[in-house]
Amino acid sequence: MIVKTPAEFTPYLAPLYLDIALDDIVLYERDGWLTLRFAAIHTLLDRHGLYRIQRGRDLIWEWREFLDFGWELNWKMILRSISKY
Repeated sequence: MIVKTPAEFTPYLAPLYLDIALDDIVLYERDGWLTLRFAAIHTLLDRHGLYRIQRGRDLIWEWREFLDFGWELNWKMILRSISKY
């Protein structure tokens, strides 16, 4: 369980959030703020071809098609995708 305020959650996009976006169950939130962000992360992972697989005991991320060494997933991209709704 992770409990954070929006200010604690958004300074940077922690890699853990990618895993949570795939596996999350939000137990309680008043306004849908967190659910919306996790849905946007999940959508961007799909759109950019990132997926997670299990190798032995490890969960690793792979690309369907490699984009570029300079590419990064960040809150700016996620917030831009949310603003389209």
